[in-house]
Amino acid sequence: MPIAPGFGLREPHRARHRFFLTCRREKRLCPSLLGVLQAALPATGTDERDRVQKKTFTKWVNKHLMKVRKHINDLYEDLRDGHNLISLLEVLSGVKLPVEPPAERSLRLVTAPAWCRASSEEEEDDDDEEPREKGRMRFHRLQNVQIALDFLKQRQVKLVNIRNDDITDGNPKLTLGLIWTIILHFQVK
Repeated sequence: MPIAPGFGLREPHRARHRFFLTCRREKRLCPSLLGVLQAALPATGTDERDRVQKKTFTKWVNKHLMKVRKHINDLYEDLRDGHNLISLLEVLSGVKLPVEPPAERSLRLVTAPAWCRASSEEEEDDDDEEPREKGRMRFHRLQNVQIALDFLKQRQVKLVNIRNDDITDGNPKLTLGLIWTIILHFQVK
């Protein structure tokens, strides 16, 4: 390869050198350096705040779940099925969560024929012992989270834009928002 006159550089190096000089003159980072710096620098701003909140809220949840001998490692993953969320609300409120709202339960008993009522009452007692859906399908997870959200709504807790599928999908922002709302309602008030 011929050497460029006056520079002692080969052509490809000369073009690269010109590119770096342009970047320095315009006070911008070169793309190759930008990637290295982003990887080397710790997370800042929103990422750091989310990480700290996740760690803090996980410790707070574990502090209360320890009363029922449960533990979570990952806040987003371990609340997805709704079991730990229901347990947390039961510990904080001191109340066993109902499977369905009382109005729906009474409607079911009123509309059932007389011969069905005895068996319905037996089933109702079984439901009161464990308000969770035991399956592992998405529907069961959604139902468990909905039980927890309905319980919070019954207690006049404002849940703005938080749906059962957001928690089941492990949405970080909305999961943090839900836990913060629970902390405000049960801890602060």
